[in-house]
Amino acid sequence: MKFKATLLGAILVSAPIACGNDGDREAYIICVDSLPGNQARDMALKLGPDGSARVLVDWLVKADRVDRVYASDLARELSAIFSCDTSGHELEIFSTAIEEAKDSLPPASQAKIFTIAATPSRLGYMLRDDASAAHLVPLIEREYAADSIALAQFRKSYNK
Repeated sequence: MKFKATLLGAILVSAPIACGNDGDREAYIICVDSLPGNQARDMALKLGPDGSARVLVDWLVKADRVDRVYASDLARELSAIFSCDTSGHELEIFSTAIEEAKDSLPPASQAKIFTIAATPSRLGYMLRDDASAAHLVPLIEREYAADSIALAQFRKSYNK
């Protein structure tokens, strides 16, 4: 089964135990103190591909750039779990749900997610030829405003 790779999905993938969870995605809390593989298995079991994707995106909105490696590892583990589905449907559902959850957010939140999901250089490189993402560039620069090195790396990669 073929499906279009999404920008956020590509960033997260190429790039735990629920805390007080009853299986409802609204109540699911990602615990960065848990191993990403354990967290991913728990999410996949309790939430499925759609719920896992939406919880991941919801968490990214609140996460900090120091959580980038954890976010990437968690997304990679979830993708590996959902790719084991022989029909290929679960991985497609997961990938599509990530993009839909991201698209449902205001642009400022989308920009924040991208700064968590990718290094400044990688993000600049991935966005520089994407005309549809041009409206996010000033918002991403605002996210990097307090970090002059990250801002310079993003601008250098974006403007090449």
